[in-house]
Amino acid sequence: MRKLDGKVAIVTGAARGIGLEYAFRLAELGANIAICDINLKSSQKYEYEKMRVTKGDVVEEITSRGVEAYGEEVDVTDPERVSKFIQNVYEKWEHIDILVNNAGGGLGSPTSSQASELDFDIHNQVMGRNYLSTLYMTQMVVPYMKKQRSGKIVNVSSIFALTALKYQVDYSISKVAVAHYTKCLAQDLGSYGITVNAIAPGHTATGQFQSRFEEEISTIEDSYPMGRLVTPEDCAKVVEFLTTDLSDFVTGQIIVVDGGYTKV
Repeated sequence: MRKLDGKVAIVTGAARGIGLEYAFRLAELGANIAICDINLKSSQKYEYEKMRVTKGDVVEEITSRGVEAYGEEVDVTDPERVSKFIQNVYEKWEHIDILVNNAGGGLGSPTSSQASELDFDIHNQVMGRNYLSTLYMTQMVVPYMKKQRSGKIVNVSSIFALTALKYQVDYSISKVAVAHYTKCLAQDLGSYGITVNAIAPGHTATGQFQSRFEEEISTIEDSYPMGRLVTPEDCAKVVEFLTTDLSDFVTGQIIVVDGGYTKV
């Protein structure tokens, strides 16, 4: 028996990057996996993920781990589309045990979005990608978890929710919202047997990050006490803890995964 045999897990933004690794790890633990992404073929965009998805199809790659898998292309900032996806997942398996709200990201260059000069349209889009997508997915899943009186929700915040930045302010604010929403949810859902926690990764060596910051990677690595970037596998190990019985009495926590980078 694997720890999550028979469970159903939803992972958003799972076609590439950290979300892909979360989906793989939960599948290896025995869970049936439902993924959604704005583009289910995006694993082929960067070499790192392309090597991980050798079959060229994320859903097929997950099923090769001995579980069932289901995928839809979903804009998680659209509550009606989110609702339909959740309904489809429930109709397929008749229960939902795990939700990993991973979808998100920033917009613009690394030196854009200063606090005094925010572009309202970009700010609203980033809030939608990170906080509102988490809100919509959770609101649609929680009724099923309440009914079964069990569930594990893992949100994805960031180390940049824990420290002030000059740039990328809209991104950090959206991740602060995710972190605080996590704590509020834990208070609300504990009596239903539902745990809610968040992971706060540092600079993570996904395909996109390695491509976007290729020239700066060695400098960024030097700023980490352990001398390297976070890997998707580092994050997946924490998600394993938060979605198995190892964390049954852990809720409302923001777990930082950054090799000592954050000093607060």
